[in-house]
Amino acid sequence: FRLIMTPGDDTWMHTSINVMSNDRLGSTVIYNESEIFYDTGVRLKSSQRGRLNSRRVGFNVGFNTDQLFRGVHRTVAVDRSQGQSPGQRELLFNIMMTSAGGISGKYNDLIRIIAPRNAHTGTAELQLARYGGISLGSQLKDGDKGTVFEYELIYYPRNADGNGFKIPQPDGVQGTRVRNLGDDKENYRWNFLIKNNRERDDYAALIAYCKHFDLSGAPFHAGVENFVDVDNWLRGMAFGVLSGAGDNYAANSTHNAQFYVRPDGRVIFLPHDMDFSFSTSRPITANSDVATIIHDPARLRQYLGHLHDIITTTYNNAYMSGWSAHFASLDPGQNWNSSLNHITSRSNNVLSQVTGSIPQVAFNITSSNALTVNGSTATISGVGWIDVRKIRIAGGGELDVTWTSGNQWQLNVQVLPGPNTITLEAVNFSGEVIGTKTITVNNTGSMEPASRENIVVSELLFHPPAPTAAEVAAGFTDESFFEFVELMNIGAVDVNLDGARFTAGINHTLPAFTLAPGARAVLARNR
Repeated sequence: FRLIMTPGDDTWMHTSINVMSNDRLGSTVIYNESEIFYDTGVRLKSSQRGRLNSRRVGFNVGFNTDQLFRGVHRTVAVDRSQGQSPGQRELLFNIMMTSAGGISGKYNDLIRIIAPRNAHTGTAELQLARYGGISLGSQLKDGDKGTVFEYELIYYPRNADGNGFKIPQPDGVQGTRVRNLGDDKENYRWNFLIKNNRERDDYAALIAYCKHFDLSGAPFHAGVENFVDVDNWLRGMAFGVLSGAGDNYAANSTHNAQFYVRPDGRVIFLPHDMDFSFSTSRPITANSDVATIIHDPARLRQYLGHLHDIITTTYNNAYMSGWSAHFASLDPGQNWNSSLNHITSRSNNVLSQVTGSIPQVAFNITSSNALTVNGSTATISGVGWIDVRKIRIAGGGELDVTWTSGNQWQLNVQVLPGPNTITLEAVNFSGEVIGTKTITVNNTGSMEPASRENIVVSELLFHPPAPTAAEVAAGFTDESFFEFVELMNIGAVDVNLDGARFTAGINHTLPAFTLAPGARAVLARNR
């Protein structure tokens, strides 16, 4: 990645008063010594502290709309440093994130930057899609319609030169916890930098998210899912924690994170800038916000499960050694083996913290065998460790499970009159069956649960015509109000609809309701 500038522009870009500026200067880029991009614009990349340090200097390059980089990118960043010195260790973290599943790491490449100054020439990380519309839109439904906020410090210089121009050092910083800063979005703007869809300038969901973290105890846990996609948030946090980076939100720093507000208003955490102040022994609960979330036992096992899954699948010596060797073959001057040693030590330390938090148990059913019930639903209890992601009927669908503690579970299954042999399977994060247990349930009642043998969809109305004038006058202004699904019992005995649910097309769980043979029930969009 060859960056060409005039000597005058290069000199001006690095002067102490200009490093404060994000205005772009003229440049030309030659990529792979074959493709030329004229009239590009370049600025320095890094905080004002790093921009004066030749070991940390990076570049942000803007391209013209008629010749985007690789046909899609309006801007790219060239990052040369890991912390205080040159290095690209963060590439390994991004590979771990992408390979482990969940929101992938940023899409970056290892390059050689040929800069106007020899001190800035060498190996670098070419940051491409990052957490922008291209990346999120390719991974999440309507992902490009959500908003990303970068969590940052406010840096402010304290001195000026002899002409009164501000200079970078000495400086101060001002950060804030994720908390209630009031209703005015201006109070949030400079610590939560809006990164995409800026024209909307919509901070409403972020403000609601921050306000919720001012709560604690039962009020926090009861409403947290309204503002946070907790499962995805915890997986993002697990990636950040595993990096061991200290100057990072995962380590409770008040910057270096990105929060993505989905179109539905719920927030997930995106790990960001994990390249500084590494530790192999940092606590997995260093972040005060994650400590608040996992005070709930079910969410604690959820978080530990993510850490365990990532370590056992990708963030370990066996998987990452291949990548470390690959990068070493491309850049033998960098100590990639040291990075691999860090991954090995950090994963071992985190695994010891995980196993010490919740006792390791094998998947098992603890309810008495045979279990006797009088009705179409049986409550079954058991145990399982954090590697149990789901529990399902063997060969069937996932069951709704309540984790009453870190390794104790309870669920309801529907049973037919008479003896029922029920086999449950424990499934891990990779979809593999890691445990199978069978229980006999004797149902002394006569009512059947809902199944394909006794319940059919007998009628439905989808996409009705527009309301008539009389219907509008009566208050029915939306044609969707008239949508319904009718269910019919085609069996010979009463059916209990309790727990039956639609899982495709409609997302709805039916209430406890008895449907007699030949009887019908209407599920209406608007009762």
